[in-house]
Amino acid sequence: MSSSSRSLPAATDLEGRIARLESRLEQLESLFRDGVGSPVPLPSPIEDGVVPAEGPALEVRMGESGLAWVAGAVLPIGIAFLMSVLFSAGHPWFACLTGFAAATGLFAVSRLGRGSSRTIARVMGVVAILLAFYSTARLHFFSENPPIGHPILGRLLLIGVVAALALAAARNRADGRTGLGIVLALVAGLLSGVVAVPAAMIVAVAASVVFLELRRGSTALTLWTIVFVQAAIATVLAGNPVAAHRFEVVTHEPLAVPLVLVTLALFFLPSLAKRGEGPFSGAGFLQCLNATGAFFLVSVIAAAGSRVDVPRVFVLTTAVFLILAIAQWKRTNSRFYPALFASFGFLAMSIAIYTGLGVPRAFLWLGLQSLLVVSLALWFRSRLLVMANVVIFVGVLVFYLGARQPF
Repeated sequence: MSSSSRSLPAATDLEGRIARLESRLEQLESLFRDGVGSPVPLPSPIEDGVVPAEGPALEVRMGESGLAWVAGAVLPIGIAFLMSVLFSAGHPWFACLTGFAAATGLFAVSRLGRGSSRTIARVMGVVAILLAFYSTARLHFFSENPPIGHPILGRLLLIGVVAALALAAARNRADGRTGLGIVLALVAGLLSGVVAVPAAMIVAVAASVVFLELRRGSTALTLWTIVFVQAAIATVLAGNPVAAHRFEVVTHEPLAVPLVLVTLALFFLPSLAKRGEGPFSGAGFLQCLNATGAFFLVSVIAAAGSRVDVPRVFVLTTAVFLILAIAQWKRTNSRFYPALFASFGFLAMSIAIYTGLGVPRAFLWLGLQSLLVVSLALWFRSRLLVMANVVIFVGVLVFYLGARQPF
């Protein structure tokens, strides 16, 4: 009797659960029959601002990109040809105004077209910068009877326009346009034909890019600027063919060595803020390129110059490299940068001793230099300097054994 009374509530509870499940299933079936419970549609990728990369949308994007680059190649050539025709017809001012009007229109297209097509906007912006530079340059350069005949006014106008374009690109954080502005600034300096103008422009460009590197870390822009600046210095040493001069090696240029060493020191400044950067980092590669390029240019100047005091040049180079190495060590206690610059400094010292004293007197001083290298290597705790010392010592030994006159 008691067992049957206990099983009765359990059966009743089970029947109640089954009834509730049946009622819920009936409700779900009715909802599906009415269409209310149909699956929720997935959001359209077009409504969310994402265009699927297939079908006509992909073709549209490829067409826009191709059209942008074709227009970027054709437009400046066509407008430059039109300006040349107007110059030949005796309308130089109208030709330059045509170029400025085209550049202004392309700037407007670039600014208004950012929302619809970034590729077209970016390419039109680059073309506008090139046209503005070319139109300004035609006011004084590339013509026998230019609209502005005064050389100082023509150079200042071109440099001012290039500086404004580069500053606008830097404010917009457009590294590509900033790099283009840097190249055009260097070209504007080289077009003047006077060595002091490209030298001042090179220093100004280097200082500006170093400022950007310290403010926002534009390592890639700084790296390319080092390449452009050293190429501009090499162009000056080759006689500056950009200014329609004859291509020849300049045998005596007093500003060449100071210019190389000043740019070396300027591009070295960002490394003072880098702690723990190794040789395989972006900053490490930047300083390797900086030191190697500067030493190569100094060597070319010393080798090509007929009236160059080679020992004095390399003594100055030694002083700059060693001062930068010690400053880096005192600032950051880094091992790579001080060893790198000290190695180039001691290499320059070896050349200065050998060219200044000759054989066999140079051997004694090279041996003393080896002791200095060891002392600095112990201070910097650098294995790179130890290896440099071994190379120097072996070189001194080889020269000593090969010399005809003993000590």
